[in-house]
Amino acid sequence: MAIRKTIVRTESLSTDRVHGYFDDDIVTCPICTNILSKPVTCKTCENSFCLKCIRLWLNEKPNSCPFNCHFQERKPPPILIKLLSKLKLNCQYNLNGCTILIPYEALEKHELHECLFRLTQCSNCSKEMLYNELEDHQNNDCLPKQLTCLICDTMYYQKEGHEYIDCLQKQVQIMDAASRSPGKKPPSQHPFVKRLRLLHAREQTNENYAQRI
Repeated sequence: MAIRKTIVRTESLSTDRVHGYFDDDIVTCPICTNILSKPVTCKTCENSFCLKCIRLWLNEKPNSCPFNCHFQERKPPPILIKLLSKLKLNCQYNLNGCTILIPYEALEKHELHECLFRLTQCSNCSKEMLYNELEDHQNNDCLPKQLTCLICDTMYYQKEGHEYIDCLQKQVQIMDAASRSPGKKPPSQHPFVKRLRLLHAREQTNENYAQRI
């Protein structure tokens, strides 16, 4: 299935996503003309704006309301919250296949965490796909991303991981061999190196115990 990405974002709610009648003079933002998103109200003139829209406006014109008055922020009136709560909208991933109508107050949660048609990324190969395709992809089609250890240059697959304890232990052995000269304290006596060896021994003990079980 080809991925069809949409550009509609939660912060910008186009009015054509709304089902049913709504009063566009009340529930739309005067700046972007879309449905209000996280609305705030000007205490001076009582007009409401999207939080993002008014922040961008104030960055350009500090303390100035789009309605030519001094902007003082306050919470939107209860009647506006009530009108917004009655709205039902299409999911922004409608073009990807989501046909659910979502209440205004549940829209952000649905699009970020619940929609099966939202875009996601495979943790093994970093490929982008629809969320409902992820499990099948990882079980059947995924080609794991190949990485290189910054310590020993070993190449390994992200899905398999890399045993850094063994890797560091090998580096300690190399340091020991390279530093055996008269009067020079070997790096193996360094507390940090001793700690690495202790972790390595503990890791081996855990593996041996697991094998016996």
